[in-house]
Amino acid sequence: MIRQAGFPYSMLQREHDVILVVHKVNAIYHASGFLEDQLCLQTRLAMCEAARSIWVTEVRRGDATLASVSVEMVAIRASTRSLCRHPEAILTTFFPLVSKA
Repeated sequence: MIRQAGFPYSMLQREHDVILVVHKVNAIYHASGFLEDQLCLQTRLAMCEAARSIWVTEVRRGDATLASVSVEMVAIRASTRSLCRHPEAILTTFFPLVSKA
């Protein structure tokens, strides 16, 4: 989703000196998946703040939810490895996409 919005990781580091790293993951498994299941992953942006964002992905097989995964990403200055703000272009692009569902 980040790459499709025009922000590939290589560009973020090269042009903004920013990398996005996983800070926290929470996964809830609801049902088993099986080899060769056709799965659908639906991701939404649940929160986007100055230095962190939360992405929620549901793994589904048909109407059944197999897992819900929440990933908290933080922005890190690549050159110093310290917490920093997301580039303004990311905030402007992603803030309107935040879903409360």
